[in-house]
Amino acid sequence: MEYLRTVAQRGADTHALIKSQEATIDRERCDRAYGGLSANDAPNVDTYDNREEWFDQVKEFFVDSCVSGKPKPVPGDPVPSESAGTATPSGSVPAPEASPSA
Repeated sequence: MEYLRTVAQRGADTHALIKSQEATIDRERCDRAYGGLSANDAPNVDTYDNREEWFDQVKEFFVDSCVSGKPKPVPGDPVPSESAGTATPSGSVPAPEASPSA
């Protein structure tokens, strides 16, 4: 699972690199970028029965993260809240409503 997190982050980093070059970010470009990666740090999966499925999953994590710009969550990891970090900044609290005059 840790390797999937690593690959997902590499995909998101690749998104940022492509964006900095003002190039189009799409699945095809991200797929080509995946082909240029070195997998020297990949875990040894030579003994896995479903080795090809594992490599397909690794590629999917990279490409999905590259296209979106955000690391794809690994199954079982907590999903980040969409509202996280949206607290009202200090100094921008709305003024209380004026009470009606009697």
